[in-house]
Amino acid sequence: MRDFSTSHEWLSINTATVRKQLGVEAPLARIIDQCAERGIRAISPWRDQVAAAGIEPIGRQLKALGIGLSGYCRGGFFPAADRAGLLLALEDNRRAIDEARLLGAPCLVLVV
Repeated sequence: MRDFSTSHEWLSINTATVRKQLGVEAPLARIIDQCAERGIRAISPWRDQVAAAGIEPIGRQLKALGIGLSGYCRGGFFPAADRAGLLLALEDNRRAIDEARLLGAPCLVLVV
């Protein structure tokens, strides 16, 4: 078993788990900075957080700090009441794939 107490090499933070700090919404840029300060080298950010900050600035920040992505959250939610809803879900997932590619994420996390 790996000893995670001495190295953060295998640690990744899902940013949704730390987005509410001290009862307020923490901006993704701050979460990324705090991860870097603590030696955490990977995150799995959520699309809404990236959208709020802008994909280009977040991409630059990740690169500058040497933080990689373990995944990108989230795509999915394919069930729909009608064909129009399904087409909207498919288009949103295509955008999610494009965003994941732009950020260099190795995978897109799906919720079905």
